[in-house]
Amino acid sequence: MTTADYLTQLQQDREDLIDNLETKGITGLTGDETFTELVPEVLNIPSGGGVNLDDYFITTPSANLDVSDQEKNKVLIKQFPTMNMTNRTTISDVFSGYPSLVSLPTMTNTTNITSAFAMALNCPALVNVPYYSMPNCRDFDIAFSDSTLLSNQSIQNIMQMLINCDNENYESDKWLTAVISDQIPNLESKVMAMSNYQDFLNAGWTIFQETVNIDGEDVEVDFSQTFAEQGYESLYSQETCAWDEDPEQFSVLSEYPERGGEYYSNCEQEERPGIRIDGEDVDIDYEQTFAEQGYENIYSQETCSPEEDPEDFNVTNDYPEVDTDYYTSCTPEEE
Repeated sequence: MTTADYLTQLQQDREDLIDNLETKGITGLTGDETFTELVPEVLNIPSGGGVNLDDYFITTPSANLDVSDQEKNKVLIKQFPTMNMTNRTTISDVFSGYPSLVSLPTMTNTTNITSAFAMALNCPALVNVPYYSMPNCRDFDIAFSDSTLLSNQSIQNIMQMLINCDNENYESDKWLTAVISDQIPNLESKVMAMSNYQDFLNAGWTIFQETVNIDGEDVEVDFSQTFAEQGYESLYSQETCAWDEDPEQFSVLSEYPERGGEYYSNCEQEERPGIRIDGEDVDIDYEQTFAEQGYENIYSQETCSPEEDPEDFNVTNDYPEVDTDYYTSCTPEEE
């Protein structure tokens, strides 16, 4: 082993010792300690190795616990020990789906992480989120979107991660409620009271989505006012122009805008799909039955099966269905 190899190994051993001490319950380490400083900390390891199963697992699950064996471990875990993220570039979904998880662990060497997408999705019991240094992260979308119990410190830590992430190349929506739940009680007042709130705004973030899409353009609106109060007329929702709706009944002039909604200043109604009778496209009135439009002995596409009597399936008095094949005669197929 060369001198360089020996020094490299010593450095790795020092980092491993720091990780092991933190796992054993030693707190307050900065990661810059020398071996001389670290060795005495071994004597400070709590009795029993510093690991209390009650801290990490629900050891007395409720009697109605009813999940598959594959999911039981996830249900029982409350927290994880310290995790070393060296050489990891993503932590997407890494803690997703742990319903009893209360605290995310300390994670070291997180600077290479580029995505934290859904990192703790479906963690409704989550309270504690440490600050992680992730200057290269470009996606925190729905990272904590089901966690309504987050502490104020956790919210502030998350905001600081967003402030310090790769904002120039950020790939998702830059509002806080795209990252955390919008159902956190008093979220807006809590965030506005945070000491890093102004830095949060300066980094290009907002608490809520502030725009809707109108005719393909993102437009800033006041979500506390109706469209009418903001001077918009004849705006229609995304689903308005369907062939089976009357667009005039769906003007959202007096409705409050929805975050993420798409709206249009005019509504060109889509063409209603036709039907085919004996292979020919036919224009009919969908508000009337076949009988009212003079059609007799019209059969549905599935009528002529050998196990059915086609006379039982004459749809003369039925309303037509869009984009459907009908026939004026019906010869049952041979079995």
